[in-house]
Amino acid sequence: MASITDLSEDVIEIILNCNNNISIKDIVNLTATCNHFYQMLGNNNTFWRRMFYQRWPGLKEVCQKEMHREDLDFKELVQEREEYRKELRHNLRQINKQYYIHYHQTLKAYITAHRLRLRSVKQNEGPSWIHYMHVFLDEIFVDEEKLAPLLILFLHPNETTHDLTNYFLVDELTSFVPQCSQNGHNDDLTNIYYAKEFLPHLKHRHLENVWQGFINRPVEQLLLEKVAIFSAEWYQPEKRISYTHIEGELENIAQQVVEHLKSVNPNHPIFFASQEQLSFWKCHNIDENQWNNSDGRQILDSLCKIFFCETKLNFRAVTYWRPVFLKEYVLLNCVLEKKVGYTALLAIIFQSVARRLGIRCDLLSFLILSSARTEKDENYWLLKWKPKWNLTNPDEQYFYIDVLHDGVILNNNNWSRICEVAECTISSDRYCRVNIIELILDLSYYYAKAVSSDTAVIYGYYDDGFEHIKKRMYWCLRLLNLIKQEDRYLTILKSYIRGQEYICNFIQAAEEVESDDEIRKESMKLIQDIAASMMSVVREKEKYALKPKKRKAGMKFAVGMIVKVTDSFLGRIIVGPIIGWEEISLSMIERWWWRAESLYYIILCEDETYLVPEGDLEKVVSPEPLKTDIVGIYFSKFKDTYYMPNKILANEYPEDVLYLANNEANKL
Repeated sequence: MASITDLSEDVIEIILNCNNNISIKDIVNLTATCNHFYQMLGNNNTFWRRMFYQRWPGLKEVCQKEMHREDLDFKELVQEREEYRKELRHNLRQINKQYYIHYHQTLKAYITAHRLRLRSVKQNEGPSWIHYMHVFLDEIFVDEEKLAPLLILFLHPNETTHDLTNYFLVDELTSFVPQCSQNGHNDDLTNIYYAKEFLPHLKHRHLENVWQGFINRPVEQLLLEKVAIFSAEWYQPEKRISYTHIEGELENIAQQVVEHLKSVNPNHPIFFASQEQLSFWKCHNIDENQWNNSDGRQILDSLCKIFFCETKLNFRAVTYWRPVFLKEYVLLNCVLEKKVGYTALLAIIFQSVARRLGIRCDLLSFLILSSARTEKDENYWLLKWKPKWNLTNPDEQYFYIDVLHDGVILNNNNWSRICEVAECTISSDRYCRVNIIELILDLSYYYAKAVSSDTAVIYGYYDDGFEHIKKRMYWCLRLLNLIKQEDRYLTILKSYIRGQEYICNFIQAAEEVESDDEIRKESMKLIQDIAASMMSVVREKEKYALKPKKRKAGMKFAVGMIVKVTDSFLGRIIVGPIIGWEEISLSMIERWWWRAESLYYIILCEDETYLVPEGDLEKVVSPEPLKTDIVGIYFSKFKDTYYMPNKILANEYPEDVLYLANNEANKL
């Protein structure tokens, strides 16, 4: 009978690579049990590289960039990546526990403060206070202190993987974010919440270094397409944006143009261009067209046909005056996928493909006339082309590609149609060429406009509602602060915003957000200081610790159940899961104000919590999961009719978990 040692090396590698149930630890143990397997797999870098790419495909691109390093040992990389997974999950559990305890300390302080408020209201014979308490959740501000457990991984990296440390951490956090599931049925909500909280900070921290490296490159390497990719990465920190994939999409369009050109003119000189020449055009801005007037015009005609008319592509420009302007319209990966986007971004895609074919097109931006600007784009975008850029000939015609109108090519004869709506003349466009900082400002402006659109929120395009706006406006602010570090910022800004008040207003609004944030932080600190002083006596007597709570006889609800209550003060119905309950010892006067009930449930509604007496609660028969990630602080999964408490919440309410298992789970 044949044994496993009789199998060939290729067969054993296939078995180990294809079985996801075999862990990295299992493979390491296998190589330690038998010298034959150790010789076969132990130092087989090719095997470990395949294993690494199969387990973590999101890291393949960055590792391939590091392949020039002779010391890139994939066995060590596999083991390091596994260690990062364990360390990260452990740190997230610790952070969850710390925040959960902090929240409960704050909640008790609010309860105490509220009871003092009741007494003052009674003494002043003021209006009756509502019989349940409305508490805003203390927001998690992602700062260096809260990130300390994660940043330890940055400070002491393994020598072999020091360049990949950040990628390992971000890759593991990204793996928590659901790519397909819309409601978190099959995902750990706690991991999702903290991944989404920390990813923007860590990703932006990394991208800030990327930006500094990019702007210090030679001017011929400052490609607008890379600015668009950078913007897409910045505003989608939860996604893996692959430059290789985007580059492949642009290459594919260029190849389609070449195929079409071959059917029109099989003797076109582009077919005799060397691979070295094509590679140079792809990676550099070119100062001069590589073809004469006729040959260049043939390439442009083929590109316009493929780009705007072919059924497989048929790119469509979107203007800001649409009923709903989505943020996806200014994200390059989304535009390439959906074939629809903001005019400037379509122009950049067109320009990038043209450059790969030896055609220089400059992106121009003209201010729309005030009479035509009502509810419309503030800028009009064109691509300028001329047969020879380095020759000064007053009689030579310029050509302008109008991306907004399906690539119509304009010249002196039909230029007047643009002058009717835009502040430009045929000779003024030399002042309007867009550079990288102008582009990043413009894309950020329209991204901010898209995410702050009331229409988009009302129609449910963003599941997390107005919380979506707040987070993403902070992303805009952080990017603006990064751009301001550029010495060229003020000079470029002054020349760029001539008459373009919308960019000025955008920068001012973002700075006001920062100012308001500082004021709010000071106010929050004052509240926390007051709460801390009120809790000081309690903390001196007993160190705060989570203690398992025992359910009282006759309790109608449990942690995790979804309930509703009418907020008569705000005139709305509140729906959300129970995240805890408290027995409040009331004096006689407090019982008169708070009713005779002493059992209060803590209800989570979006980013707020409510303390509600049991008698006011009603169970929701067919509940839907909350459209907010903050439930992950307390729950691990949504179980169709209730939320399953995560480990921290279950430790405090173990009997509630049993109640859910015996009463709610049986109804499924």
